[in-house]
Amino acid sequence: KEPISTKGARVTSEISIPGRFMVLVPGYDHVGVSRKIENFRERKRLKRIAYKIRPKGFGIIIRTAASEKDETVLKADLDNLLRTWEKIEKHAKKEKAPVLVYKEMGMVSSIIRDLFTQDVTRVVVDSRKLNREVMHYLKDVAPHLMPRLEFYKGMKPIFDEFNIEKEINKSLSRKVWLKSGGYIVIDQTEALVAIDVNSGKYVSRGEHEESSLTINLEAVNEISRQLRLRDLGGIIVIDFIDMHDERNKMKVYTELKKELRKDRSKTSISQLSEFGLIEMTRERVRPSLLFDFLETCPVCEGVGYVPSSPTVAAKIEQAIRRLRAQRKERRIQLILHPEMKKYLMDGLWNRARKLMLKYMLTINITGDETLHYGQFRIILKKTGEDITKECLGAIQNGSP
Repeated sequence: KEPISTKGARVTSEISIPGRFMVLVPGYDHVGVSRKIENFRERKRLKRIAYKIRPKGFGIIIRTAASEKDETVLKADLDNLLRTWEKIEKHAKKEKAPVLVYKEMGMVSSIIRDLFTQDVTRVVVDSRKLNREVMHYLKDVAPHLMPRLEFYKGMKPIFDEFNIEKEINKSLSRKVWLKSGGYIVIDQTEALVAIDVNSGKYVSRGEHEESSLTINLEAVNEISRQLRLRDLGGIIVIDFIDMHDERNKMKVYTELKKELRKDRSKTSISQLSEFGLIEMTRERVRPSLLFDFLETCPVCEGVGYVPSSPTVAAKIEQAIRRLRAQRKERRIQLILHPEMKKYLMDGLWNRARKLMLKYMLTINITGDETLHYGQFRIILKKTGEDITKECLGAIQNGSP
């Protein structure tokens, strides 16, 4: 698994090679079937085939895509995996360590392998190289799906044509609107993911209980979708709109369980508490989309807030007081963010004048857009020396 936040990459000595319909596990004799295949007869049929075709010394895990597939198709997938394993063994014996003997296929090929099933009507690509790569892969493993691969020739960017850019922006936004006018708010922290459901602009002539149920059910669909889009994992707490009827609570819980069955990651879910909360966990294998596309704000350090104007003004006064106690200087230059300059110099009897009179010194205030809102610099007019750190003492300017 990839490194996530402060947790390093995780490795295992249990080798497994994924195919389209199964995973080959050398050195094991176990046969497993994906939990997503719920039909008892189908599970039994697939297990019977797996035990029949499995060579000695190899374990097999049947994937969800294998459902309804006959023995011939599964045997072909297994043979392909066994050929891959033979190549790995030969390479490992021939080469001298350290050496890479096998690596997972590229992102596009693995997506095609895992997600391009009978349910997918078409796959559209805008790169000729990519088109050839996917075509080559399908020719070997699923030739019947080749007609569904489409090369995009339009002038408009493919992400614009299929509204992908809009969905990416939506999946990075803290607030996601629902069609009814309600919305959900998603906050990621080190400990957990908090999701809040709100009624927003939703207007209903019915009872509060009925409208709450409507919004909660709509939110369930969007929440399960956002979990997959954003790759959210770990502990997730969902705060639904309060409902009093136990039957309605059960409807929301049942609907969420149904939606989570579509998720390829393992999930575990608790029932709605008396406070309208659902606690759940989702398998986390890589950093979420948020950390791939965004970086922590250098100003607020991820908190989402910057110091208020009065707070910065108080800090400036504290620095000036320390300056007057330590030095006899009477003229300084104060450099800060233009908005903060405006705050200090607003009005005839402004805050800057009061500071100058109170501490008996001349302050020349200059705006600098390169400074963060809570930052400032104090320069001696006489020598040009920057004495900001000295004036702030142990407190760094805008940092701990």
